[in-house]
Amino acid sequence: MSIEEKFNIIYKGKERFYKYSLTDNRRKDMENTRPEEAFIDGVKYTDNSWGGLLVIAVNYIIKKNYLTKEQLLGFNVHWYNKTLFSEIQLTNFRELDNGLFINTNLGSLRSYWFLCDIIYYASIQLNDCYIIVKRFGIAEPKEVQEYVINNNLCLYHKHLALKFNDDKTIERYERNIKVLDKYVSENTSTTKSLFLIDNKVLLARTKSDLLKLLKKTLVSNQYSFAESILEDYCDFAKSELV
Repeated sequence: MSIEEKFNIIYKGKERFYKYSLTDNRRKDMENTRPEEAFIDGVKYTDNSWGGLLVIAVNYIIKKNYLTKEQLLGFNVHWYNKTLFSEIQLTNFRELDNGLFINTNLGSLRSYWFLCDIIYYASIQLNDCYIIVKRFGIAEPKEVQEYVINNNLCLYHKHLALKFNDDKTIERYERNIKVLDKYVSENTSTTKSLFLIDNKVLLARTKSDLLKLLKKTLVSNQYSFAESILEDYCDFAKSELV
């Protein structure tokens, strides 16, 4: 079984996403995720926030007359003891098409549970529904992280071999990019590792954050060398993310 099959990974370009059936309605590993798209009752929805996706899903339920206002107001769950639907505007509640307001301040884990439960409450078959999510940093399974990091290190080695054809130079670049990667893992909030980055926006943000940090901690000649190593890796990574 491939790593993709084992962990339900799908790709959009080179970017990794995870696809789950909503029948798995009590997953405990949904923190540090955001939705990419969801397929509910035969319809595909796209929203990059859990609150936005909840609003879309419940508005669909309202439009199809699957649940009345009274049924929504009576909806409750054992895992959350605060209000989920309200007739008045409350903090972090968003308005629905029927004039009610929905709690969108649950965090990613409970938002996922909320989505599954409200769909089930509306008598929509969960086995016909799925969600695709993006995982950030430590939210990716350790085995996936190790696989991606090792694969990208192998690709970077090939890049260096073609560029330099000199073992000492290759070894110096590989040694120093790992040192820089340690800075990333210990000092930036955007990713756990340079080698896990799978989109150009995050790559550019991490590079900028790291260069600012290095400028504060390294003397001039050390900074210039580190910058050249980082520039080389980022140029390689960008070419891989095309």
